[in-house]
Amino acid sequence: MTEVDLFIPCFIDQMFPETGFNMVKVLEKAGCRVHYNPNQTCCGQPAFNAGYWKEMEDVGKKFLADFANSDRYVVGPSGSCVGFVRNFYGELYANTPVHNYHKNLKKNLFEFSEFLVDVLKVEDFGGKFPAKVTYHDACGALRECKILAHKYFDAIWKERRLMKRKAAYLWLSERLGIPPQYTHIGMFGCKTCLDV
Repeated sequence: MTEVDLFIPCFIDQMFPETGFNMVKVLEKAGCRVHYNPNQTCCGQPAFNAGYWKEMEDVGKKFLADFANSDRYVVGPSGSCVGFVRNFYGELYANTPVHNYHKNLKKNLFEFSEFLVDVLKVEDFGGKFPAKVTYHDACGALRECKILAHKYFDAIWKERRLMKRKAAYLWLSERLGIPPQYTHIGMFGCKTCLDV
């Protein structure tokens, strides 16, 4: 059974708590054992975005203490919060005592839909909703979690099977003019992801 730590961002906790409860239902249906740390608070992104970087440091350290000492997956419903921790903590805590906590957490931290599709390989729960719906690609998930770049690139080698993964990355390397050793979506910034 896959073990998961639930990361509930502060805005979900305060404004949309039913989202967390629904995540638990979906994760359990997918065969996960879900753990929740009631002492978790915030990743610090609101303070960081408002320019309070120094004040954010202690909040981020608490976040790392809450999640980094486990080898379980950490799954959250916010692409912007997950992306913030993945992409900014490394720089914020470089050469500090908590840097390795971030490295440990980063490899296990996933946005909810990313975790379902990319880790658990679940794309269909068999549910039906007989109405029209609108799907919003959250900006943070597209940008920080690199979901949009993967959507288009993965179609080449995963879905359409036009070429194998390694060949697809070599092709992308040539198209972008980037050396092959630096051609990986996980290494790309926003602009390069948009180029993909």
